[in-house]
Amino acid sequence: MLLLVFVIPRFAGIFADLGQALPLPTQIVIAVSGFVHRTWWVLLGGLGVAWIIGRRLLRRPEGRRRWDHFKLRLPMAGNLIRMAEVGRFARTLGTLLVSGVPILQAMSIVQEAMTNRVLADTVSDLTDAVRAGRPLAVPLRASGSFPPMAVQMISVGEESGRLEEMLLHVADLFDTEVQTTVRRLTALIEPVIILLMGLVVGFIVLSILLAIFSITAIPL
Repeated sequence: MLLLVFVIPRFAGIFADLGQALPLPTQIVIAVSGFVHRTWWVLLGGLGVAWIIGRRLLRRPEGRRRWDHFKLRLPMAGNLIRMAEVGRFARTLGTLLVSGVPILQAMSIVQEAMTNRVLADTVSDLTDAVRAGRPLAVPLRASGSFPPMAVQMISVGEESGRLEEMLLHVADLFDTEVQTTVRRLTALIEPVIILLMGLVVGFIVLSILLAIFSITAIPL
């Protein structure tokens, strides 16, 4: 952005004074620079308005629910969010049950602890099913919101009478998986960002060099 707003316009003025035809990459960079230089305040204002509107929409239950549903459908990130929420669900519920909190009260607390409204609604349905005397794993499996492995482990915990221990084991398993996935994504994103930035800056610099070479008639 600094190159486009401050550096390129200086070269554009020099090239305009010379009055010679410029290479296509240089024309593209100068056109983009001119657009950003003229409309930067519109772009910033648009971002500010979008941020305000987004904040207001997220304050509404339906808007928050749609946003959380969208996040769950994102590639890679959606699966990461789901695993983190499953770990939070299992950790909170397992800890409360170990502490002697009744399961219905514990489910109510877990629902409030969930940060994703879609999965929180699933926990609310689980509470109704448990109140009706159904096993926890049955509505979990029917919801389709929880990974099959977590559902299977919870089912085994209920059948063996060790639900609390199995929930904490599920939490440990998914927390470890989340940490591993985050490390992998971080290791992947960093070189990708560096590569993209290098390509953008390299294209801008190359466009200026091409213009200088064509003006001074220096053979490539």
